[in-house]
Amino acid sequence: MIKIREKILISGCMLLLLALCIIAFAEDDTEKIAENLLLAKKDSLMSAMIKFDAKMAAAVSVAEQKSLDVSKLETIQAEFAAQEATLKNATSDDIVTSIRSEAITLAQEFRDAAKEIGLKAYEDDVNDTEKTDLDNVKNQTDFYTQQAADARMIGLLNFYDQHIAQVEKIINSSKSLNVSTTLIEQKLQEFKALKPELVAALNSGNKDAIQVAMKDLKDKWNEIRQAIADTYNQNKLEQTLNKAQTIMNRLDVNLQKLKAAGISTAALEQQIKDFNNQVTSIQGALDAQNLTGAQDMASGLQDKFKSLMNTYDQTRKADKAKGAEK
Repeated sequence: MIKIREKILISGCMLLLLALCIIAFAEDDTEKIAENLLLAKKDSLMSAMIKFDAKMAAAVSVAEQKSLDVSKLETIQAEFAAQEATLKNATSDDIVTSIRSEAITLAQEFRDAAKEIGLKAYEDDVNDTEKTDLDNVKNQTDFYTQQAADARMIGLLNFYDQHIAQVEKIINSSKSLNVSTTLIEQKLQEFKALKPELVAALNSGNKDAIQVAMKDLKDKWNEIRQAIADTYNQNKLEQTLNKAQTIMNRLDVNLQKLKAAGISTAALEQQIKDFNNQVTSIQGALDAQNLTGAQDMASGLQDKFKSLMNTYDQTRKADKAKGAEK
């Protein structure tokens, strides 16, 4: 008798693991994309700090005109200017984040100090001076604001294009292995169709519009990831069913030999029937696009196969014992 000792392994696919590692939503950014997004963050913060610097200058100027003690205001103003200088040379996101936090703290300390010396009483004068000072730095703030917007757009669009390139690489690799990528390609086209929304939002500079566009992209990206997982899980199941059919065909040949030798095969035949019925049900679920149902049914296929093979071994032993008697 031909010895059948093959196992149906419902295991992971190496290509699937590779795919999911590649597309862990941008964990692997290119250096250029990271630089653009850092520049956008720096320039946006620089614009805000220049504006507040002008407000502080206006407050100090009015306080001096009214003979108020400006020593504490000037100290905070100098510390704020030092943070501004550090920002210009910042080379990491952590440094920029730290500067932003310190600037917020200093801004609040300045407001509190201004209130302590009674500057609130001259609020109209401060507002008038502040307006003039802000007009004087408008060219600077506009420059940094626009530069931040440009860098953010370049970074995010490159980020977007990188995602597309990653999925296309997975599609091409899958096709080379004869794996159907129809669902992945469909979701990728839907992802590509969102680019005009992203560009329009970035051009508008509207924070809410950008957040909406980014959420739409993230949601669609998650659908792509799910499509990849579903595609490879289905392919894995189909390979398992094909292997099961091959093994059952070989087992049937041996079954006929056992029956011809006069060995009772009723128990084995019943288990083969049950196994084949489950394989048919799994294939039916796959054909009906019910991957979850197919996976649920396949979860017990390995144990059923082991039990079948144990019965087959026992039947073969009975055949050998009968042969020894002769």
